[in-house]
Amino acid sequence: MPVNDLRTRLRRQFRSARRDVADRAARERDLNLHVLRVLSDIPTSAVIATYAAMPGEVELDGVYARRPDQEWALPVIDPERQGEMAFFTWHAGENLETREFGIRTPGTRAAPVSNDRIALCLIPLVAFDDQGSRLGMGGGYYDRFLARLRVDVPRIGIGFDCQRCAEPLPRESWDIALTAAITESGMIEFDSTSAD
Repeated sequence: MPVNDLRTRLRRQFRSARRDVADRAARERDLNLHVLRVLSDIPTSAVIATYAAMPGEVELDGVYARRPDQEWALPVIDPERQGEMAFFTWHAGENLETREFGIRTPGTRAAPVSNDRIALCLIPLVAFDDQGSRLGMGGGYYDRFLARLRVDVPRIGIGFDCQRCAEPLPRESWDIALTAAITESGMIEFDSTSAD
């Protein structure tokens, strides 16, 4: 099966599993607590690149509510720059605007965040495997962004246990591996040397 067809099939399979997860509120609560534990060593002045959940994605509202003074940054896709994704400042509780692809983003007064200021990146997942490979929505926005991010910045995928693929996901040369994933069961760290 061609790689693109396989990715499409896997994307459909894992989006369905993610959408149909049982006890979603309890699982999200547990997952949020695991994220908060990871963030406990990070000062609130450090910029954390994160996301505003789209339908089906894990909500991190519990994290944002418990760290209202954290320097957060949310992604914005710039159609004038060939669909490049950049991150902009956001403070917990601020209103969001809906833009391209239904992505909720900070308002027009938000300031862009330089990639060298990002201390950690939380990434929504469709699926992930035990080598740190990830499957996203298919646009390649995160891979292009992560390629411009310092290699020492932790890249942590966020998803439910049911999004963990037992077999290695198909990889392309441009795919950027995760440092770790956080699910409702806890954090799974990956050996970055085996995923690259």
